[in-house]
Amino acid sequence: MDVPKGKTLAHSATDLITIDIPERVAISIPVASADASTVVEVIFSCGRTCALSPASDVGLGKVLYSVPFRDTWLAAGVHTFYFTVCGRRVLSAEHPVHGGLNAALFSEALKRSIVFSSEAANPLELQPNNSAGIALVQRTESNSVCGGMSGQGHICLASDTREEFVQQERHSDTEPEAAFTDEVFQGMFNSDLCNRLDGHELPAGPEPALRFWPGGHQMKKRSGKCEDAFFTDAMSLGVADGVGEMRKYVAYGVDSAAYAHDLVTRASASLKPDGSAAHFADPKDRAAAAVEAAEREAKAFGASTLCVLSLEGNCLGAANLGDSGFLVLRKNARAMEIVARSREQQHCPNCPFQLLRLPPALVKKFKKMDQNKDSFTDCETYHCDLRLGDLVIMYTDGLSDNLYDHEILEVANRSLSPAFAELLGVSSQATPPERVAQALVVAAHERSVDPTAKTPWSGGCQNGKATGGKQDDITVVAAWVMVNASGPRGEGRRIGA
Repeated sequence: MDVPKGKTLAHSATDLITIDIPERVAISIPVASADASTVVEVIFSCGRTCALSPASDVGLGKVLYSVPFRDTWLAAGVHTFYFTVCGRRVLSAEHPVHGGLNAALFSEALKRSIVFSSEAANPLELQPNNSAGIALVQRTESNSVCGGMSGQGHICLASDTREEFVQQERHSDTEPEAAFTDEVFQGMFNSDLCNRLDGHELPAGPEPALRFWPGGHQMKKRSGKCEDAFFTDAMSLGVADGVGEMRKYVAYGVDSAAYAHDLVTRASASLKPDGSAAHFADPKDRAAAAVEAAEREAKAFGASTLCVLSLEGNCLGAANLGDSGFLVLRKNARAMEIVARSREQQHCPNCPFQLLRLPPALVKKFKKMDQNKDSFTDCETYHCDLRLGDLVIMYTDGLSDNLYDHEILEVANRSLSPAFAELLGVSSQATPPERVAQALVVAAHERSVDPTAKTPWSGGCQNGKATGGKQDDITVVAAWVMVNASGPRGEGRRIGA
């Protein structure tokens, strides 16, 4: 195991464990500008000014000037600041920039906790996406891939009983903490992370151009093929859920799994720079155009929901048809909260809006079904402003049928955003998005196979008196919101099915 610089691990239970993680305010300046007469100072937003001393030659013709944070006599927490070099205002590449100022979260106790917690997490090794998948709970196949509302996207409740019950449960203040097995949290931080981050928020300021750091995870139901599909990219995301009821028409060439994969592949292609949806300036319109392109160009036969997200600057646009959807999670001073979401579109319980493409033989047999089918014009569009550090979750109903909001937040609060990790100076400790996606998928699966579990699915049955989850394919895409010009980068467009 690699030991972070400045960290000593014990060799036995009786050994002492020590960590030396010095915190400093620092800036690198060219050697040509650094001599005995060079005056380098840091000016904090609170008004405190401190002089920096040359610390070391960092190579590449630069000298590092720094001052230990403890010598600033400021309280631990988030601070914003800038530097002056011989009276000239500059920013440092040693610290992240928020709203035109350098920023850092100074807390040695928090930093030690994060470094040790991540070393002790015993993360589950992720394997490449492949046809065989990864064997997880009860021999169910699974695989991972790394990689305010306005307009029509206002928040509202559907009229059916299940939706009303689910919304009431999701906003209850008396919900107990979720109880999942340790497998859910493999590779995540312990529950103390949320308490240690209590009171800390990212600095406010104008949002820069943003992008996604995405990752996805899937787990198929016990029998049959996985009929979910998804795609991820630095600027767009999408999920589709093939309708399993169409399996009875397989003799006609109907394959909802293939249709879902066809839809996400074509939606993804339309969002490329030379794609048919790329010219729309409004990301909401761009997402809707991607849904239209997918429906128009698909060649496979089947039925499927489809949800597409597109990012422009700091504006998120979405188009959703059916009961797949998305959430935007944001850390407030205390913990993660849901700040935006899509709503389910249902004709009736367990009958979501869906795109449909039938072979000619079935069109003749079911003319009314083909004439009255849903289309891209029925999708709802959404718009919301994202912030650096937000976590976007996309999902099929295998997640939303089995986990309440407070359970999703319980899992998300075990993750460290790359924005907060950078603010602390421990960027390598950020929780990869595919780990978040995997944790949510495994949590949803545990609920789906528990006959005594209280779930959104069972809550909508028998006036909320039933128990148990809904066994289904489960797909989750998680994406951290990051500055477009820095941080971990994805490896291009990914398609999962």
